[in-house]
Amino acid sequence: MMQSTAAVTTDGAGQPGWQRWLLRLGKITFTLAIAVQLADVAWMLVAPQPVVLPAPAQGTADQGSSGQVAGTADYHFFGEAGAEPVTPVQQTVDAPDTKLRLELLGVTVASQDQGSGAIIAPKNGAGEFYRVGDRIQGRTQLAAVYKERVILDTNGKLETLKFEEHSRRGVSARAVTPPPSRSVSLRDRFREVRSPSDFLEMTTDAAAQDPQGAIRELGLRSNGPGQGYQVQSGSMLSALNLRPGDIVLSVNGQRLGDASADQMVLQQVRDSGQARIEVQRGNQRFTVNHSLN
Repeated sequence: MMQSTAAVTTDGAGQPGWQRWLLRLGKITFTLAIAVQLADVAWMLVAPQPVVLPAPAQGTADQGSSGQVAGTADYHFFGEAGAEPVTPVQQTVDAPDTKLRLELLGVTVASQDQGSGAIIAPKNGAGEFYRVGDRIQGRTQLAAVYKERVILDTNGKLETLKFEEHSRRGVSARAVTPPPSRSVSLRDRFREVRSPSDFLEMTTDAAAQDPQGAIRELGLRSNGPGQGYQVQSGSMLSALNLRPGDIVLSVNGQRLGDASADQMVLQQVRDSGQARIEVQRGNQRFTVNHSLN
């Protein structure tokens, strides 16, 4: 008897159709899974590292309401609380007393150095007004002005010029002498003036005897009560840097113009030792401060 043997195939050709499609679907799914894994690995190699932001600090309710950014207090934008205040160091000037034959008759101290000035005279000479930076004599310039002294600069060498000792002692330290006779004119007495206090004493004595005559001899003309005195040509006050046409408006805030009433102003200046003189020159006004003590 003849027997037939069926051949066994392994390629699925003899399998049903649904099994063949299931096998193909499995192959495709496996291939896709492999591809996704390979893509992830490739992206991890070429992609940049992600930026990780730190978690915000947990503040209290008070911090949240004030809106303060953490860390800004460490910069002390408006100064550190409780810190010692910084005191500016004032520069000291090494300026010994000058040996120049000069006298300091008055000072004007302004808020800006350029506006300050002083009335300086040579020994036994007439005074002139100098501003900071002006040349006084030779190579000597006015470098700085203070209440009781000025600083002179001679080729970089600084020296101090102060008020004379007898001027700083004040009028009260002087011996009281009887007023001179009217035979000696005010102009003659003016030639003997050596300090602001000398001039003040001379003017006060003359005004006490004859107020109107003293005004005329000083070379002033009254513009009326409260309107000041106008400086005339040839006035003795030109030695104090006043010019013809200048109007002396007030002294220590007291308006001038009445010779009889203005005697009290002179007495107040003698008592205080300070004279703040307001002057009008054209359309400009300026103030000159004199220390008499």
